[in-house]
Order: sequence, then C-alpha cells, then structure tokens
Amino acid sequence: MKTLKEMGDELWRLIFVNNGLKLTIEGSEVLPILKELAESGVHRLVCGTCLTHFNLQHKKQMGETINILEIVTSVQAGALFDSMEDVAAKYGLDLERLLTDLETAILAD
Repeated sequence: MKTLKEMGDELWRLIFVNNGLKLTIEGSEVLPILKELAESGVHRLVCGTCLTHFNLQHKKQMGETINILEIVTSVQAGALFDSMEDVAAKYGLDLERLLTDLETAILAD
C-alpha cells in the first residue's frame, strides 16, 4: 500500500470491493496511508453492496460508497483514458490537449 504513493499523479482512483473494503473500516492499519492519498487527490470508492454483505456500513472510515454501476463506469473510464493515452502516443499528440478538445466537442453537441 505504501508504494502506491510512488505513482504520483498517475494514481487518481482506488476502488475497494469484496474483502478489500476492509482496508477502509475502523481499525485498518492502512487508513493513514489512504487518508494521505486522499489529500493528494486520489478518489477512494467503496462498494456499498460489499459493505452490506459484510455488515460493515457503520465501520467505514473513508471513501465514497458506490454501487456496481459506478464501479463498472469507473473501470471503463480508466480503460478509455488508457486508450486515449495510446492514441496520443501513436500520433504524437499532447494528451491534455486531446482530452480538452474531446470535452469541447462533446459539450458542443
């Protein structure tokens, strides 16, 4: 967990599902690290269904509780971003500009 900080700006989201959500509850030894990551802008998402399954809703200490739709959308967004990075690299484009232009085009419609 400590090595995640080495990713710098490339780390933007952590999703906690199944037993992984136990890292986000009271008593977890990694809560201080997760809070540091949050302070650096990393979004922490926790599966609400998993919290209910393990009956841990009342022990969650950090992160946004989300549902399966949000989990899938988040994973797809990450894959899309990776694809955009590949496109930018392939054609020698600036990724930030490419994303800005794409956002402008979407909002124009």
